[in-house]
Amino acid sequence: MSVAIYIVCEREVEGTDTFVDGKALGHVDPDVLASIETRLGVTPMYDMISADPEEIGEFFEGVDDAEIPPETWYPASKGLETVRALRAHLAENPSGLGNAAAVIEDLDDFERLLRYLDANEVRFHFAMDF
Repeated sequence: MSVAIYIVCEREVEGTDTFVDGKALGHVDPDVLASIETRLGVTPMYDMISADPEEIGEFFEGVDDAEIPPETWYPASKGLETVRALRAHLAENPSGLGNAAAVIEDLDDFERLLRYLDANEVRFHFAMDF
């Protein structure tokens, strides 16, 4: 199964490629990731995951719309803080994850996009692809 974490932009962004792979990050145990992020004092990536309620409703047929949380958007600066802290930590402690080099590549792509979003005042959230 291919799992990936990716970035969703609040609005279309001209002049940049918004694709980020995120497969290496998607295969990191969420509890391990959260533990590192908590020690670093940054907002965990999984806390910034959101989705369009209509898409969730289509995915989970029969779920009451009132039970689906609204889509939440975050300033790109908040995502940058987390991504940069994780990247710095993994660069200094690569043995913390078996696939640290691939995760760092994902984080570099995330940082590139989040920097662009921040400069253009576009909010975002993380999402998961299964």
